Amino acid sequence: MANRLFDRLPTLPALAQPDVMIAMPMHQNRVKERGFNHALELAKQAHRHWKVPLETEGCTRIVDTPAQAGMDMKTRTRSLRSAFATNAQWHGKHVMVVDDVMTTGASMHAVAKVLKRAGATRVTALVLARTLKS
Repeated sequence: MANRLFDRLPTLPALAQPDVMIAMPMHQNRVKERGFNHALELAKQAHRHWKVPLETEGCTRIVDTPAQAGMDMKTRTRSLRSAFATNAQWHGKHVMVVDDVMTTGASMHAVAKVLKRAGATRVTALVLARTLKS
């Protein structure tokens, strides 16, 4: 599916071109449970298509938070507090974070916050799907 999607997408405009991309971090327990990180698989395809460097260890999920489905925004935000970390230096970088689905944006916001604290000047979200408000 990702191959077909990226084959149909145009190249990124120069102003939107990130310096690096990362996949939405998934806790190692969840990766073991699922067998792969779906966001990483999408990011690999985006990397191949757009030739943007892919940093696979740039940000990690250090807290194995419960599944976000069914939680409201306030609960999600609370659940994700301190869930992500980075040891990388992102000073002056435009970072693209790739994920499959964005519901409330709480996870993306939490990751962006960590990246900006580490010096990223811009964080862009690339998501395959966005859920509708219920």
